[in-house]
Amino acid sequence: MWGLIMQAPEPGTAMNSRDSDSMLEQGPRRSSWFVRLCFNFSGVLLAYAIFDTVATWLRVQARVSEALDEGMIISPMPLLENSFILLAAAIAFKIGTRLGRIISFCCACWILWRGVEAFLDVAIAVELPAWSLDAVKRWWAIGPGPLDFVRVLIAALIVIVVLGATVRQYPKKSRQGERD
Repeated sequence: MWGLIMQAPEPGTAMNSRDSDSMLEQGPRRSSWFVRLCFNFSGVLLAYAIFDTVATWLRVQARVSEALDEGMIISPMPLLENSFILLAAAIAFKIGTRLGRIISFCCACWILWRGVEAFLDVAIAVELPAWSLDAVKRWWAIGPGPLDFVRVLIAALIVIVVLGATVRQYPKKSRQGERD
C-alpha cells in the first residue's frame, strides 16, 4: 500500500500479512509520533521537570535524615515547592490548551518571583547592592543559586514562549476583524 492507492493482494496471500508493506510503513509513523511527543520543547521541559523533582526529592530526603539524626525536625515541603511548581508548569505546558498555557504562565511567574526573592534575601543579608556582581557571587555560593538558576531560566523561557504565542495569535484575529 503506497499512500492512498491500494493494491489488491496477490492470490494466496492474506490481507493482513506481517510481511506486507503496510506494516513496514507503520514503523516510521510510530517512531515519529514518539519523537514528536518527547523531543519538542514541552517534552524536554516535562522530562527535566520530572528529573528535577526526583533529584530535589533525593537531596531533601538526605537533608531531612541528617536533621533527624541530630534531633531536629525539618518539613520537606518548603524545600520541594519550587520543583513541584516547575512540574505543574511543565505538565500544564505539555497539555497545550489555553488553560494549560495560562496555568504554566502563572507557575512560571511564581518561580521567577521566588527566585528573585531568594536572590534579594541573600543580597540584603550580606548588605550588598542588590544587582551587583558580588551579590550574584554570594547568591551562588551561600544561597540557593545553583539549584534555582536552571529553574528560573526555564521559567523565563516558559514566560517568553507563552507570551510569544499569545502575541502571535492576537494580531491575526485583529486583522480578520478589520477585513469584515
